[in-house]
Amino acid sequence: MASNNCCLQLNEDPIQFDPASVSKTTNVFYDEITEQIITVHSGEMTEIIVTSSTRCRENIVFKIEDRGPVSSIKMSLDCNILTMMRTTLSVELMDIKDNTLQSPYFLYCKLKSAKLLGFIWTSNNEILLISDKGVELYQIEGQRPKQRIVFSKSVCLHVNWFIYSNNSKILLLSTNSFGDFQPLHITSGNITKLAKLEVDLDISPNIPHQSISERNIVLTTVYNILRILVLPTSQSRNEIIVYSLNKMMAFKKSHILRLTHNGKLLINVVDSLIVVHYQHTKSSSVFDIYMEAAKEHTISHYLPILDDLSIQRIVPREGGSYFSSDLYSHICISFQPNVIIDAKLGFLWHLKLDLAVVSQIITDKCSLIDFLLLRPNSKDTTLQVLQNMILQEKSNLIEIGNVFDHINIVNKKNLNKHIMNTSVLPIDYMIFAESLRCKVVIEQIDVYKHIFVKLVDQLEKNKGVISEKKLAVSILVEYIRSLTDNKITVEHFLYELLINCLVINKMYYQLHQMIQYHILTDSKPLACLLLSLESIYPPAHQMALDMLHRLNTAHEEITEVLLSKKQIIPAMRYMSKHNMLDHSTYRKLTELAISTNDSKILHSTREEFIQRNVTSNKFNTNTKR
Repeated sequence: MASNNCCLQLNEDPIQFDPASVSKTTNVFYDEITEQIITVHSGEMTEIIVTSSTRCRENIVFKIEDRGPVSSIKMSLDCNILTMMRTTLSVELMDIKDNTLQSPYFLYCKLKSAKLLGFIWTSNNEILLISDKGVELYQIEGQRPKQRIVFSKSVCLHVNWFIYSNNSKILLLSTNSFGDFQPLHITSGNITKLAKLEVDLDISPNIPHQSISERNIVLTTVYNILRILVLPTSQSRNEIIVYSLNKMMAFKKSHILRLTHNGKLLINVVDSLIVVHYQHTKSSSVFDIYMEAAKEHTISHYLPILDDLSIQRIVPREGGSYFSSDLYSHICISFQPNVIIDAKLGFLWHLKLDLAVVSQIITDKCSLIDFLLLRPNSKDTTLQVLQNMILQEKSNLIEIGNVFDHINIVNKKNLNKHIMNTSVLPIDYMIFAESLRCKVVIEQIDVYKHIFVKLVDQLEKNKGVISEKKLAVSILVEYIRSLTDNKITVEHFLYELLINCLVINKMYYQLHQMIQYHILTDSKPLACLLLSLESIYPPAHQMALDMLHRLNTAHEEITEVLLSKKQIIPAMRYMSKHNMLDHSTYRKLTELAISTNDSKILHSTREEFIQRNVTSNKFNTNTKR
């Protein structure tokens, strides 16, 4: 895959904070749950600066007495309590009132001789303590001085380290260094054990005693499903193993990502894409686990869909000058889903993907369309790709037809989803899940407005040659073919545009063939359009009548067409055959018969109505004349 430096980009206005110092007097912490950077300056007084990466940019600053180094610090989810850990014995909590910290109170582990590893706020008033002996859940009720800390539940087991997903409320505990994990589901006041997980470690005769650490595991959400990414634990394995949380709340091995480089890795997730940063080569790869892949024993193996990308960010310096930041430095750290922090410089960025650039890199148009339809906010880019293919004639008809098929497969799944949403019948889970994959649907009106209308306008303005006009018709027919193959009802405006193109280009034979072989589906609006073309193509009148007849639901319309041509006898025969002659039609037919001044028509009309016992004085008087 081609290299491109602009595909992966960072936001233009990074969050700035006081950088960590070499002297350790300044430490920087990032909380993935609240998305806050907390800078702690140690000294005679401890200064705490809270910077939000998503909310308002105003910092919150606290000053407290220095009571020793801080190993972990977080805000509660409602930002009403500042919580920190200085020792492995307790957690220190301080209520926030009028932007001022109140006097501290402490929370200790109940498990005897437990060494505290960390803590997590699981809701506004629930805090979870994790120690080497297990986990304990507490509820904080009321406000001080009447505040109560109530023990809810605990789970006892050996813990090496932990990671947590706030979106799924899943806590993953490492129970040993050989790849055994105990997932826990944290709900209000409760802890539920899920099925244990044993991840695959690298098998290498050169490394007999391998172990897995926190830096080898990434817990993140990809395509709305929680995944565990197991990074290589040695140079012998050049792949990332993905475990996915299924609907039975168990992690199962699901995907393998084939890496293109060795060395230390950082992981981000952008638009459900897994982005792997290689620190050694200063490059990045992008994986999409919903694109086609080779399968081996039901496990999908993936190569990067984008490879050898690079990120380099120009950051501001005091005084207005700029300098380049090496985002692959060992100082930079990535957090989920798309956060990159340079603790030395004091910048936090959000990683993003430029889809317009991606559309220039992926050369296979079907793969590109599949990729784009899986991304949110990609509709404009997808339509631009179609415009380039068709309006700028950068693709042949076969490739255009294949792209139409890929678009309409997704369109059909989306239509099926709506049917299932309104159906009282049981929904097939797998079909429903499949239809939810794509984030963008290109509908007929989108292609009509942004592609075909512009294509016709372009040909008319440029006075296109015959071959170009025929190609435009062929592309329209190909899109209709794709819709039909996917069992999608073709909208009338597409048929109308196609017929107009055929007529403008005097392709009457092709029009006749398309109707005869039902490329154009019979409908009343289409028949009416054919009738309007009689003045420039007389056979269109009979084609319209034949179409109405085939519909077998347009008796009144056929009668009106016949009468408009004053074909009274054929009209009466048709109406008689379909039991349409009665008192309501008598007056109209008799007046038309009189207006013809044709004695044969007058006689036939009179006899028809006399046989049906439908007569009038007016009719008899006029016929005597």
